[in-house]
Amino acid sequence: MKIKSGYVIRQVMGNYVVIATGEESRGFHGMVKLNETAANIWSYISEGKSEEDIVSLMIAEYDVEEQQLRSDVQKTIKTLIQQGFVEL
Repeated sequence: MKIKSGYVIRQVMGNYVVIATGEESRGFHGMVKLNETAANIWSYISEGKSEEDIVSLMIAEYDVEEQQLRSDVQKTIKTLIQQGFVEL
């Protein structure tokens, strides 16, 4: 999976937002706000990490049960795919 070309994440006034650039900006207007966890997942995807890699990396960062983290990562990735920001 990878971040679709034409979308970038930026930190603006303490918030993480996804914006479209180049050709993608013609059909996508505005921005989408991500929480810190979703921004971390975005970063890992942009580094080429797999879902399993992301879970392994994040389990060390967050004090949460692995099954809950795995579920949250899967939901976030699914949402990013549905929104058109991530492609398989």
